[in-house]
Amino acid sequence: MMTTKTTIQILKNEIDQLVAQLPDKTVEEKEGIMRQLDRTLNIYNQLRHDPYFNGTNN
Repeated sequence: MMTTKTTIQILKNEIDQLVAQLPDKTVEEKEGIMRQLDRTLNIYNQLRHDPYFNGTNN
């Protein structure tokens, strides 16, 4: 079973990888990456700040 902390780290790694790709991409590719980043950041922020997901509601 994957913990929330592990999930957050995986999402952070994905965000870092997406950002690292940006300089070498065309405008069209950057737009796709930015949409993916937006979705990933939304999930990441939800997990980090929601007590139900981040385990601070014990």
